[in-house]
Amino acid sequence: EEAGGRTRLRRPGKGEELYGEGAARMASMRDSGALYFRDKYAQTSKAVAVLIRKKLQPSVDAAVEYVNERSGWAEVERLKGAISTLELDLREAQAAHREVREQLKMLQDQHRRSQVEMDTLLVTKHMWSEHQLHQYKKLLEEERNNSAAMQALEAAYGNTEHKVDRSLNSLMEGLRKRFHEEQLWTDRIRQLSTWSTIAILMANSLIFMFSYLLRWREVNNVRTAVKQIREDVKKQDLASKSMCAQVEEMNQHLQHMEHLLDRNQHRWRAHSSSAARAAPDPEAWEDGQGGLSRKQKTTLAVWFAGTTMLAVWVIGRHTVSA
Repeated sequence: EEAGGRTRLRRPGKGEELYGEGAARMASMRDSGALYFRDKYAQTSKAVAVLIRKKLQPSVDAAVEYVNERSGWAEVERLKGAISTLELDLREAQAAHREVREQLKMLQDQHRRSQVEMDTLLVTKHMWSEHQLHQYKKLLEEERNNSAAMQALEAAYGNTEHKVDRSLNSLMEGLRKRFHEEQLWTDRIRQLSTWSTIAILMANSLIFMFSYLLRWREVNNVRTAVKQIREDVKKQDLASKSMCAQVEEMNQHLQHMEHLLDRNQHRWRAHSSSAARAAPDPEAWEDGQGGLSRKQKTTLAVWFAGTTMLAVWVIGRHTVSA
């Protein structure tokens, strides 16, 4: 508010303060409630997912194991593990074979060096000293030891080579079996896929034929109903035409009767005006003059009204059917 050129701020009232506090409290309660329900929903969803996983996981594992066993994939997996073991055995045998070969090569090199030294000493055999004799004996002893070691290493080399060949043959046999099982599994899966495709095609064909049969049945029912309706309409038309002809004939007869009635009434009025006192009984006069009595007039009026109502009912029914 402005007063004397100065602006003063209005203090909010007590009611406004209470309203603001209540609104803030409601907003905080709404936010806390939303967060609570969100957390509860997340916890419930997680618990339900864990429960479903615990309940369904054994069944799923059993189903997968059964399918793998029936399809032959379990045998393929077993052969894969056996091939891994055979590959490890082959690597170990090859490593042992390389080690024995290296040792044998070292002994062969040492044997060649010893042979060279012995040949050199034998050239100067007539000039040997005590040291050269001792060296020759030492070379002979080393040659004997090397020969024994070479024989042992040659035997070990042969064993390791045989082991490598045996491991390689086992590995090749395992690979052949694995390839054979994989081919059988592929054939089973291909056969299953083929029969599944045929079954799906047959099911689709049966569904198509069944839907076509239902459609044909509906169309046939509709055609039969339309045909029956047309026949009923034709019958109603014939009946209405015959009824209309009867009504027309009745109308003509009634017009003729009305004409006779008017003529007789005119005659009666003429005679009644000329001879009022000596006038005969109207019913007797009408009977004597060939006219209609009062009873006949009443019967004729009732019959005319009934015929008219019947004609109106027939025409209305024909209109509704059309």
